[in-house]
Amino acid sequence: WVGAAAAVAFASLLVFLFYRAVSFLNSIATVALWCFAAFDTADTLAHGSEQLLSRKLAFWVLAMLWSGLTYLPMVGVFLRLFTPIVFALLLAAGETIFRRVALPILSLTAAPLRRALSSGSSERLFRAEALRRAISP
Repeated sequence: WVGAAAAVAFASLLVFLFYRAVSFLNSIATVALWCFAAFDTADTLAHGSEQLLSRKLAFWVLAMLWSGLTYLPMVGVFLRLFTPIVFALLLAAGETIFRRVALPILSLTAAPLRRALSSGSSERLFRAEALRRAISP
C-alpha cells in the first residue's frame, strides 16, 4: 500500500508541476500577444490606415470578451490554457470571427431582452425610476 500511495503522490506532483509550467508559459505568451497587438494597433493608428481599424477593433472586443470568459468559475481555468491560441486566431481573423460568431450570438441574446423591455416592463422601469426620484432628496 505504501508503494502505491507514493506512486500516486509522485504522479500528482508531476501533473501539478506540468500544469504550473504550462500555465507560466501561457501567461508569458499571452502578455507577448497583448503587447504585439497593442503595438500593431498603435502603428495602424499612427499611419492612418482607416481600412484596418475595423480589424483591430474586432480583435480588441473579442479579446476582452475572451478575457472575461476566463474568469468564469470551473471553465475559466480550462479556457486560460487556450488564450494564446485564441489570441493568435483573433489577430489573424478577428473581424471574420466577430461578424460570423459574436454578432449572431449577441443578436440571439439581445432579442429576448428587447422583447422583455417592449412588453410593458419599460413602463414599470419608468415608474420605478420616477418613484426613486420622488423619494430621494
